[in-house]
Amino acid sequence: MDQKYEKIEFNVERDFSDTFNVSFKFLKQNFKPLLKTLLYLVGPFLFLSALLNGIFTQNSFDISSMISGGTSPLSMLGPVYFFTIITSIISGITLVGVTFEYIVLYEEKGYKGFDVKDVWQAFVKDLGRITGAFFGLLLVGIVLVIVLGIIIGLFSIMGTAGGIIIGLLMVIGLFIIGLPFAFVFIAVYLIVIREKIGFWAALSKARFLLKGNFWNTWVVIFIAYLIVGIIGVIFVIPQSIVTGLVTFNSIQNGVSDYSILLIVFTTIGVFGASLVNALLYIMISFQYYSLNEQKQGTGLLSQIDSIGADNSKDEDITI
Repeated sequence: MDQKYEKIEFNVERDFSDTFNVSFKFLKQNFKPLLKTLLYLVGPFLFLSALLNGIFTQNSFDISSMISGGTSPLSMLGPVYFFTIITSIISGITLVGVTFEYIVLYEEKGYKGFDVKDVWQAFVKDLGRITGAFFGLLLVGIVLVIVLGIIIGLFSIMGTAGGIIIGLLMVIGLFIIGLPFAFVFIAVYLIVIREKIGFWAALSKARFLLKGNFWNTWVVIFIAYLIVGIIGVIFVIPQSIVTGLVTFNSIQNGVSDYSILLIVFTTIGVFGASLVNALLYIMISFQYYSLNEQKQGTGLLSQIDSIGADNSKDEDITI
């Protein structure tokens, strides 16, 4: 096999620099088939979500009707708003699921050992686990929000000083704890897909992998989000320019002459920025495999087994 397309080994313990190197190596090797898979399987859901985001954004700039009393700001919470949320959830679940299914199939079959149809069949087969992981994470998120709300309420009793203190602590806490939490929340999807276990077992496994690797994971996730954010800005810049024009025009004239442009560029921006998240999932997957190898040594055990198998074959040779 051409060295360029040699199978990348996942079950290897890596430091944070090696994690990024192998992530980009994987992306470079699989760019065309992975992009094709994402566009075919995720593209329709993602495009619909992005288009509805564009329409909703355009509707939010209907300042003239709001000023004249013809439209209430609450009217924005209509069908478009709720369909935007629903399609965003569907496209998000599909993106993370399909990306991880591709990675797991690559681990099993190697480069070009599978096609788009195989990824889709694997995704449909694991859809119950993936959906269960989403609702499980949603439940955990709601509990965390309630806990934070109680803490904020207790500190608010202390007045302004308490509010300032809790505000600073929350910012620092979210910056420090939030990134490893993001690893746990995203890795859960990969774990339920690869290890075929339920949500709570996967959540426990993700927490187990994070234990003793907090700061290493923090650095990986921070740089991963930074890279993905910088790339995502490329898609958002045109949308920001058009948004500025629409805002200025609406304030000056009470009407928007750039409505179609706003929808088009918002759709492109949301679509592109969302698709880039696949790179984030790739980086997180290699961090997961690295931590899993460190904790359980599955790759090393596999190599030992293969050596034993090779030796047994040699012993069977007779003259």
